[in-house]
Amino acid sequence: MTSRFSLQFSCLSVLWMASLADAAGTITVPPGGDLQAVLNNANPGDVIRISAGATFTGHFTLPSNPGPGFITIQSSTMGSLPAGTRVNPSKAQYMPKLVTPDTLPALKITTGANFYRIQGIEFTTGHRDYSVIVSVGNGDETSVTELPHDIDFDRDYVHGDPQVGSHRGIALNGGATTVENCYISAIFNTKRQDTQAVGGWNGPGPYTIINNYLEASGENMFFGGAPTSISGVVPSDILISRNDIYKQTSWMAHKTDYWVKNLLEVKNGQRITIDHNSFTNNWVGADQKGFAIVLSVRDESGRVPQATVNNITMTNNHIAHVGGGIFFLGHDADGGGYARDMTIRNNLWEDVGAFNTEGRLFEFVNGLSNIALDHNTAFQHGSNAWIEIYATARSANIYFTNNIVNVGIGIGGEGTASGQPTLTYYDPGGAFFNNAVIGGSAANFPSGNFFPPTINAVGFVDPNNGNYALSSSSPYKGAGTDGKDLGYIPQ
Repeated sequence: MTSRFSLQFSCLSVLWMASLADAAGTITVPPGGDLQAVLNNANPGDVIRISAGATFTGHFTLPSNPGPGFITIQSSTMGSLPAGTRVNPSKAQYMPKLVTPDTLPALKITTGANFYRIQGIEFTTGHRDYSVIVSVGNGDETSVTELPHDIDFDRDYVHGDPQVGSHRGIALNGGATTVENCYISAIFNTKRQDTQAVGGWNGPGPYTIINNYLEASGENMFFGGAPTSISGVVPSDILISRNDIYKQTSWMAHKTDYWVKNLLEVKNGQRITIDHNSFTNNWVGADQKGFAIVLSVRDESGRVPQATVNNITMTNNHIAHVGGGIFFLGHDADGGGYARDMTIRNNLWEDVGAFNTEGRLFEFVNGLSNIALDHNTAFQHGSNAWIEIYATARSANIYFTNNIVNVGIGIGGEGTASGQPTLTYYDPGGAFFNNAVIGGSAANFPSGNFFPPTINAVGFVDPNNGNYALSSSSPYKGAGTDGKDLGYIPQ
């Protein structure tokens, strides 16, 4: 039964929200206007419209907003930036520009600055050095209650200096934050330092990163990788979907300057879904082997004792022109942290071993557990093109099933003979079963697999034009343990 108090409270809430809506307004900031003053005086429900084409240089800070009404900060010409559509540099003409003059952020969102939508804004740097362009949180808060939350970046264009790049596009060190329909580019650095389009380490999430173009020379996206000020914090509940994650091949001419690492790196994160993205171009330019994805738990020499990489689901992605597939690290060198419980399913891996790299598809180091590698199609090549390779501590329950993959060098382990002896030692409880290994030999693999001699024998619809669906005449159509086609099934 609803109490009289509940009814009174509900009525008061309705009246309060109605008064909030009445108080809300639209404020226009003209060229040369005092943007910070307008921000300082905004109320929940307000819409701040900044004149498209105007430039505002400085460090802009969002003031406290207790909510629950959002404050919207947007271009004056949002009609030219349709909702749900990713922007690109050609749309900058419809945006106001916020520029940082130095290494500090152009926009800083700190404690209490909650419930904001930032739409159709160009953010960049006028300083030719190691700038962070947009910062959600400071990265040094000591409690989750200090973190800003409910922040939505939508249809924004964030970019570094065209000659010397920048350090980070958007730093995610807050609570619930969304980055959607944005274009983040020219995030590189000429001083051999890490750079990221999007990433964070000192916030709990959730983070939604959807339908963006993300370009950076170091790690295009990363979570973890730095000491946390908040005890026990783990970036969690992260959705990465429908993004184009890309490195410019022109950067290869600057190998001695640019610190190229990977396209996605998780050193501390959990409950992460990576779905329907494209990952394109990665090579050896720093201290890694060109792996596209690095799931490598790091406790930062004991300063992040809660470090974990677990409950990762990677599905329906296209990965192309990379030095390696996924590097997995089960625990840090000092024994800290743990990585486990991951599903890598229905992904297409093309040209793994590009740019004269080793071409390792999946590498397991320091003991992983409960990893499912299922329904992938992969074409790896190169000087060290293992399907699976194991090292140091033993893993357990690695399941490699229903895949179509080049033979490469096969399955190997540190100090073990290739094939079944490696799996027996390094992967007790796991399985390598019901896969089509192109060019492989039954003598070198566990029983229960298929060995088409060439790619043409697989029966792809049109592999020369990137169509890796199975034709109706393929011997592997419907041959999965689940009754589905082997390998990647286009979605």
